[in-house]
Amino acid sequence: MTTWHPVTTPPEMKVGEMHLWVTSGPVLAHTRAGSILVATLDQLLDDDSQPTWYSCCSERWDLADAVTHWMPLPEPPDTNVPGG
Repeated sequence: MTTWHPVTTPPEMKVGEMHLWVTSGPVLAHTRAGSILVATLDQLLDDDSQPTWYSCCSERWDLADAVTHWMPLPEPPDTNVPGG
């Protein structure tokens, strides 16, 4: 089973589209308010940028001070198995 990781141990980040930023890709994020949502950890590739958490919703909320823990998304169900 996958466990929660503190934000002090960030997820692996890879170069994003157009090579302008690095991103973790979607993960589950737990916030100080107790919410769990899908988010990414992104960083622009410039000298002053710091990694920042963003929600994956259409508003793309800045969650920099909200996320306390993260975990990888679960694997999708196997649709080839009855009930999966």
